[in-house]
Amino acid sequence: MDIESLWEEMVFEVGTIGKHLKDKKTLIGAGNHFTADLVFVGDESELFIDEEFRTREGSSGEFLKKLLDLLELEQEDYYITTLSKSNYKFLTFSEEDQELLLDYLKMQISIIKPRIIVAFGADVGSHILGRDLTFMEEKGKLLDLAGDMKLLVTYAPGFALKSRNEAGKNSQVAKEFWNDLKLAKNYMMQD
Repeated sequence: MDIESLWEEMVFEVGTIGKHLKDKKTLIGAGNHFTADLVFVGDESELFIDEEFRTREGSSGEFLKKLLDLLELEQEDYYITTLSKSNYKFLTFSEEDQELLLDYLKMQISIIKPRIIVAFGADVGSHILGRDLTFMEEKGKLLDLAGDMKLLVTYAPGFALKSRNEAGKNSQVAKEFWNDLKLAKNYMMQD
């Protein structure tokens, strides 16, 4: 089976998961789903509203998109997805459905084969690593995954945006989030 057929089968299968996704719109992800060197994984319904990476005004997705533009990253450089593949939070799914969703995330990653994955939030990072994460100790560090792949855990864009809105440009969370995005880009660009 070729990669495109495998991807289409996965998209179909995701749409059959649990009470949340049956007969509902799934949001598999946005961006370059075949050769992106950088994959973002979150658990916020505001990250994007469709596969074209369109976002709502004032949303965490719009904030992220503006930062990626400032970093001069093109949409073909990255792919963005969520744990739930929908507008629902991952934790609202049954344990069985969560396991299926994580299997589909692993399938996405194995198809894309990125150099680096950025996990938005401790929960997302823990699910990708398959272990508990000590967020403040491991945030902003390049963690080893399978092969040469790295994982960078950082704040969720919604949390960084909220912090910036409340504290302004002096927000420590927003600064750290920006620095983590720069670190991910720099690692992605290394030879």
